[in-house]
Amino acid sequence: MEKRVVVVTGASRGNGLAISKLLSEDPNSLIIGVDLDECVVNEETIFSQYLRLDVSNSDASKVVFDLASQLSSDICLVNNAGVTKPNNLPYPLEDFDFTLKINLRAPFVWMEEFRKLVDKNEIKTGAIVNICSLAAHRAFPNNPSYIASKHGLLGLTKYYASALGSYQIRVNSVSPGYIRTEMTLRSFKDESRREQIGNHSMMGRWGETSEIAKVVRFLLSEESSFITGSDIPIDGGWLSNGMYFRQ
Repeated sequence: MEKRVVVVTGASRGNGLAISKLLSEDPNSLIIGVDLDECVVNEETIFSQYLRLDVSNSDASKVVFDLASQLSSDICLVNNAGVTKPNNLPYPLEDFDFTLKINLRAPFVWMEEFRKLVDKNEIKTGAIVNICSLAAHRAFPNNPSYIASKHGLLGLTKYYASALGSYQIRVNSVSPGYIRTEMTLRSFKDESRREQIGNHSMMGRWGETSEIAKVVRFLLSEESSFITGSDIPIDGGWLSNGMYFRQ
């Protein structure tokens, strides 16, 4: 049986690393990790290949998918790489441009390269999962670029689900709530803020990266064979909770 190749961007730590770890437990899957940084764990125990590339470089997707297509015609993509640059108003234009380059333009480029290979029949089966955010559904102070980029990524998820649906390629997204990662470390270390955020969740706590990984695994599997164009919040009920608090 042909092995499945899963490309995970932003794979060096946090959600990307947790996703890669869980998916690598399947002996029929080969994981290609992509990140600008060194991986925080031994790469060889998780990845068949780990490539230090800038996801916003348009050539990076070509390099990675060229490698992936040599290994298999069953290819999945997890667009996880992302940045956040909260700042006081007036919000710096350079921060806005940089955030959209990484969080929105890069996933577009990677999904377009994926789509081209589907058109060429070099990818015959597969799925895409985009990592969105609560910020794809709600406004938060002092971070317009992150909100715009994640709303945009949610839109791209629906677009590519439509564009690839006739090929039986599914495209979905997940929207993590407050998860303990390097990106949220400042808020988590602030005891008052940590408690305030946790209490807004219906489950009264923050989430773990492993809880994101399990849903991504589901969306990449045949267990979700009739789910596409959808977004799954993984937030402990944070979005559904009507209680308001000021950040």
